[in-house]
Amino acid sequence: MAFKIGNDIDVLREAKAHLDAAGVRTRPVDHEVTLSLYFEDPDGNGIELYVDTSDAWREEPQKVAQGEPLEL
Repeated sequence: MAFKIGNDIDVLREAKAHLDAAGVRTRPVDHEVTLSLYFEDPDGNGIELYVDTSDAWREEPQKVAQGEPLEL
């Protein structure tokens, strides 16, 4: 399940800080068109929190399928 939480990397950094404080391990990913935090809920379900960073996918839809590690 994915949740858009904003349009700014600072919002994602704040979410990561809250999750870190709660002991939740996250995996930040740069998808170029979005920046995401992936983690699992207590039942092992995958969760994504993301912020939009570009609308380049409108011109190049394949951009949504890429991902690089993100340093937060």
